[in-house]
Amino acid sequence: IGSSYITDSKIVVQANLKDVGFIHWYSFSGISNFNATETIQKLSARTREDSIYHAVSRLIGLQNRLQSYSSPTDAKFELSASKSYWLNYDDDFKYIPTLIGSKEILYNGFTAALVNRLQYRKFYNFTLTAAYDNYDLFSLGTQLMYKAPNFEVYLGSERLLETAKLAGSIKNGSAYTNGSYTGANIFLGFSIKFGPVIEHPMNASVIPIGQKGFLGRLWARLFKTYE
Repeated sequence: IGSSYITDSKIVVQANLKDVGFIHWYSFSGISNFNATETIQKLSARTREDSIYHAVSRLIGLQNRLQSYSSPTDAKFELSASKSYWLNYDDDFKYIPTLIGSKEILYNGFTAALVNRLQYRKFYNFTLTAAYDNYDLFSLGTQLMYKAPNFEVYLGSERLLETAKLAGSIKNGSAYTNGSYTGANIFLGFSIKFGPVIEHPMNASVIPIGQKGFLGRLWARLFKTYE
């Protein structure tokens, strides 16, 4: 659920309620109570993996039971504000900074981010994102995107610093880093949009007179329903 508002100074304010719902787990789902203590012995021996496995198994199996239950999803409330700035007279470069705050509704999680998007003409976008959360973790991310009206493809990383450290350490012959943790992150995706551009009825450039859309024409072609 979301809503947006544009102020007189062209600031776009958006509010979104995301991931609200629940998951119902079937009757053979396991529930464990970890209110117990186990001591792992022989961590320096060759059989340390077996020692860890058996200790964890005993810890889980103390009060393990099977039953059905429902659990809520990680719902979030997000609030953002953005404004666009043209950087040259030819309108080739547009800078769009966005400030975002995300709060978990049922938990204590909170994340604040500053998204800096640089747009070249209409199709090419470069984004640099800095985020900080309630666990005192700072992350830096980046993304490259080609964005057409009905198609977009993008490549990026949400953990740019950790990915660069891991790549550098592997290049030097070791996967060890001196950071808070060792890890890498990269994502690649695309999206395809069907149908006309959504417009306000009072300013629509096309007046609908009953024409079938892409899915309607496909349905008619498959099932021969032309009436």
